[in-house]
Amino acid sequence: MRMTVMKAQTTWSETRTSLKAKSGRGDFSAPASFIPQSRNLDGALQLKARRKTRHMKATLLRLFILWLSIYVLVLAGLTLLRAISPGLPLALSTLILTLILVPTISFLIVPMAGALTARLLGKGPTSH
Repeated sequence: MRMTVMKAQTTWSETRTSLKAKSGRGDFSAPASFIPQSRNLDGALQLKARRKTRHMKATLLRLFILWLSIYVLVLAGLTLLRAISPGLPLALSTLILTLILVPTISFLIVPMAGALTARLLGKGPTSH
Protein backbone atom coordinates (compact mmCIF):
# COMPACT_ATOMS: atom_id res chain seq x y z
CA MET A 1 0.00 0.00 0.00
CA ARG A 2 1.49 3.31 -1.04
CA MET A 3 0.69 6.40 0.99
CA THR A 4 1.40 9.95 -0.04
CA VAL A 5 1.93 12.91 2.20
CA MET A 6 0.64 16.27 1.03
CA LYS A 7 1.78 19.66 2.22
CA ALA A 8 -0.82 21.66 4.03
CA GLN A 9 0.42 25.01 2.75
CA THR A 10 2.69 26.05 -0.07
CA THR A 11 5.10 28.95 0.12
CA TRP A 12 4.85 32.00 -2.11
CA SER A 13 7.99 31.07 -4.04
CA GLU A 14 6.54 27.65 -4.93
CA THR A 15 3.26 29.25 -6.02
CA ARG A 16 5.07 31.94 -8.04
CA THR A 17 7.19 29.34 -9.81
CA SER A 18 4.07 27.36 -10.65
CA LEU A 19 2.29 30.47 -11.99
CA LYS A 20 5.32 31.45 -14.10
CA ALA A 21 5.41 28.02 -15.66
CA LYS A 22 1.70 28.09 -16.48
CA SER A 23 1.48 31.61 -17.89
CA GLY A 24 4.95 32.22 -19.29
CA ARG A 25 5.14 35.59 -17.52
CA GLY A 26 7.40 36.40 -14.62
CA ASP A 27 5.94 39.57 -13.10
CA PHE A 28 4.05 38.28 -10.10
CA SER A 29 4.14 40.10 -6.79
CA ALA A 30 3.21 38.41 -3.56
CA PRO A 31 -0.43 38.68 -2.51
CA ALA A 32 -1.16 39.93 1.01
CA SER A 33 -1.88 36.43 2.28
CA PHE A 34 1.71 35.36 1.51
CA ILE A 35 3.44 38.37 3.07
CA PRO A 36 4.96 37.19 6.33
CA GLN A 37 3.56 38.83 9.41
CA SER A 38 6.55 38.03 11.61
CA ARG A 39 5.61 40.27 14.49
CA ASN A 40 2.06 38.96 14.65
CA LEU A 41 3.23 35.39 14.19
CA ASP A 42 5.79 35.70 16.98
CA GLY A 43 3.18 37.23 19.25
CA ALA A 44 0.70 34.48 18.45
CA LEU A 45 3.30 31.80 19.08
CA GLN A 46 4.30 33.38 22.38
CA LEU A 47 0.66 33.62 23.42
CA LYS A 48 0.12 29.98 22.51
CA ALA A 49 3.22 28.97 24.49
CA ARG A 50 2.04 30.96 27.52
CA ARG A 51 -1.38 29.34 27.36
CA LYS A 52 0.20 25.91 27.09
CA THR A 53 2.45 26.63 30.08
CA ARG A 54 -0.48 27.96 32.11
CA HIS A 55 -2.54 24.89 31.21
CA MET A 56 0.34 22.60 32.22
CA LYS A 57 0.73 24.39 35.57
CA ALA A 58 -3.00 24.09 36.23
CA THR A 59 -2.98 20.40 35.31
CA LEU A 60 0.00 19.63 37.54
CA LEU A 61 -1.45 21.59 40.45
CA ARG A 62 -4.81 19.84 40.10
CA LEU A 63 -3.05 16.47 39.88
CA PHE A 64 -1.09 17.18 43.05
CA ILE A 65 -4.22 18.29 44.93
CA LEU A 66 -6.07 15.15 43.80
CA TRP A 67 -3.19 12.87 44.74
CA LEU A 68 -2.79 14.46 48.16
CA SER A 69 -6.50 14.30 48.97
CA ILE A 70 -6.82 10.69 47.77
CA TYR A 71 -3.75 9.70 49.78
CA VAL A 72 -5.24 11.21 52.93
CA LEU A 73 -8.64 9.57 52.32
CA VAL A 74 -7.15 6.13 51.69
CA LEU A 75 -4.89 6.41 54.75
CA ALA A 76 -7.81 7.51 56.94
CA GLY A 77 -10.06 4.78 55.54
CA LEU A 78 -7.51 2.03 56.11
CA THR A 79 -6.80 3.26 59.63
CA LEU A 80 -10.52 3.40 60.44
CA LEU A 81 -11.18 -0.09 59.02
CA ARG A 82 -8.31 -1.58 61.02
CA ALA A 83 -9.56 0.06 64.19
CA ILE A 84 -13.15 -1.11 63.69
CA SER A 85 -12.44 -4.67 62.58
CA PRO A 86 -8.80 -5.77 62.72
CA GLY A 87 -9.40 -9.31 61.38
CA LEU A 88 -11.28 -8.26 58.24
CA PRO A 89 -10.06 -10.07 55.08
CA LEU A 90 -8.20 -7.92 52.55
CA ALA A 91 -10.79 -8.38 49.79
CA LEU A 92 -13.65 -7.31 52.08
CA SER A 93 -11.79 -4.28 53.45
CA THR A 94 -10.88 -3.25 49.88
CA LEU A 95 -14.53 -3.59 48.83
CA ILE A 96 -15.74 -1.45 51.74
CA LEU A 97 -13.03 1.14 51.17
CA THR A 98 -13.74 1.47 47.44
CA LEU A 99 -17.51 1.62 48.00
CA ILE A 100 -16.92 4.68 50.17
CA LEU A 101 -13.99 6.35 48.42
CA VAL A 102 -14.91 6.15 44.72
CA PRO A 103 -18.16 8.17 45.01
CA THR A 104 -16.51 10.55 47.49
CA ILE A 105 -13.64 11.20 45.11
CA SER A 106 -15.85 11.42 42.02
CA PHE A 107 -18.51 13.73 43.39
CA LEU A 108 -16.64 15.75 46.02
CA ILE A 109 -12.88 15.71 45.66
CA VAL A 110 -12.53 16.14 41.87
CA PRO A 111 -14.87 19.17 41.64
CA MET A 112 -13.31 20.71 44.75
CA ALA A 113 -9.81 20.19 43.34
CA GLY A 114 -10.82 21.94 40.12
CA ALA A 115 -12.30 24.87 42.03
CA LEU A 116 -9.29 25.10 44.33
CA THR A 117 -6.92 25.02 41.37
CA ALA A 118 -8.86 27.79 39.64
CA ARG A 119 -8.87 29.87 42.82
CA LEU A 120 -5.13 29.37 43.41
CA LEU A 121 -4.31 30.34 39.83
CA GLY A 122 -6.63 33.35 39.94
CA LYS A 123 -9.22 32.09 37.45
CA GLY A 124 -12.04 31.18 39.81
CA PRO A 125 -15.30 32.92 40.51
CA THR A 126 -13.79 34.52 43.62
CA SER A 127 -11.00 36.26 41.68
CA HIS A 128 -11.66 39.88 40.69
